[in-house]
Amino acid sequence: MIGVFLGFGVGVWRFHLRFYETLDALIFSLLPWLAVFFLSDSIVNLKLSSLIASALVFGLVGLYWYLDNHYKNFSWYRSGKVGFAGLTTAAAFFLVRAALAIPFGYVLSFSGKFEALISAITAFIFFLLIFNLSRQV
Repeated sequence: MIGVFLGFGVGVWRFHLRFYETLDALIFSLLPWLAVFFLSDSIVNLKLSSLIASALVFGLVGLYWYLDNHYKNFSWYRSGKVGFAGLTTAAAFFLVRAALAIPFGYVLSFSGKFEALISAITAFIFFLLIFNLSRQV
């Protein structure tokens, strides 16, 4: 993951790639990897929770696809800029993660009781990025 974020940073900074377009592509490219990770964990360890998580991530891929094809038709998203689908999908992922971390204590990481708070803050940051992107003209 450190390599992914370093590559993202270098791509935006050194190669002057657009931040929101690159972040949109990064989020969409990480979703299948995350789904396969959960699916392999459910097969190897016979965990129902990993199978459900894999299904949720595949559902997020569908959400991304839908939003990417229809975001320009949303009247409340006036800017029509690229990046909306990825940011919304990432925000939904972290909202679901926060909601699941409250009763179960942990979801993906080992941060324990702070898992829900970290995920909720991350989702809020993604929603702020969506708000910022929608105001750009």
